[in-house]
Amino acid sequence: MSIASEIHGILKFPTRLKNVIPAYLISLMTEAHTHTLTHAAKLCGLAISQFSRLLSGHKELALEHLNRLARRRLKKVLGKRRKLVPGAIWKIAIIIDATLHTRSSRHIENSQRFNHGDGWVIGHQWTNIVILINNEIIPLPPIPFHTKKYCKENGLKYQTEHDRVIDFLATADWADLLPGVDPREIVVLMDSGYDNKELETFIQLQGWSFVVSLKASRTVHTESQGLQNVVNLFRVTRKIGLWKTIRMIGGTKRKEFRVRTLSAFLKGVPFEVEVACSEKSNGKRIYLACSLKGASAAVISRTYKLRWRIEIFHKEVKSYLGFEDVGVMKFDAVEAHVYWVFTAYLLLFELAESDSKTVLARRQHVETRIKKEEVGRVLKLNSRFDGKAAIKNHYLQVRRRLDAA
Repeated sequence: MSIASEIHGILKFPTRLKNVIPAYLISLMTEAHTHTLTHAAKLCGLAISQFSRLLSGHKELALEHLNRLARRRLKKVLGKRRKLVPGAIWKIAIIIDATLHTRSSRHIENSQRFNHGDGWVIGHQWTNIVILINNEIIPLPPIPFHTKKYCKENGLKYQTEHDRVIDFLATADWADLLPGVDPREIVVLMDSGYDNKELETFIQLQGWSFVVSLKASRTVHTESQGLQNVVNLFRVTRKIGLWKTIRMIGGTKRKEFRVRTLSAFLKGVPFEVEVACSEKSNGKRIYLACSLKGASAAVISRTYKLRWRIEIFHKEVKSYLGFEDVGVMKFDAVEAHVYWVFTAYLLLFELAESDSKTVLARRQHVETRIKKEEVGRVLKLNSRFDGKAAIKNHYLQVRRRLDAA
């Protein structure tokens, strides 16, 4: 079975799109300097306008297939789920983090300037919510950030990023996504950008746990020290919560750091949490909060380290699947492209029979299959009674494509 036929069997899209959807997904899963519409047209021999119409007119279809494929992957891995880290009760991690889709101009629809690390970046912001099970990332539909101008022009209600995350978590059908899963098995991992009292309260009301990095200015309350920010709390409580040395599991280098934990209340959150201060060998400190009472310093630190898996996911979809490469003006088309990129990411785990879980290894496996299909197509032409003429015609078609490029 060809890759295009296998994709059609997995996604089951409309017959009228049986050529353009597999072609676009294959173009995303193959190596290219930039995964543009022009690249897709050159690779598959279709007109650029067909891919343009796919992105501008079928956003809901892309979202539907992403949801369907995410559920398909979850169904395969849920039955074999194991603990995230030794000593923890959690088996499923929901990781929340934002990434930027950089663009060349602010005149592109819904683009905005974002203060990102070393400077300002122009583009779109996406808040990604992924599920981590057995060290495999399964992305859910990303949440786009809408500017006030875009909301006004399209009749949408403007919401902050935190409000949109809470709405997504509240409206998602978790019983359908994670059937038979005890809420106590789920932990939500977030960096300091999501240290928000409404979000933290919502997570605890679902019966889930969270491990979040706290801002240095975050106010906490203890019975002995009263209300103060987390940095001062660990500075004045040197005899409460002694330092423990934690060694990270896995990796090529041995990593150790010191951790202290205290029980406290986060301001605005009505549940007591474990607050941890983690200090690296260079003296740099990070402050964590865990909603599970009695969680050890080792469990909190090792679990929070798993948040780095979403950063690897961002790098993979940007480097190998063309997350940022689409050159369109309308934001609906950008959304459709991002949904197809995430669909291609999940498809790599369906199409590639590689033991490696890296995107690069699976993409190389798919490229090898495509090359074999091309050789097989030529051999099939050679078996015809007019084989020489058929191969010559095939060669001329390929040549015309190369000349047009």
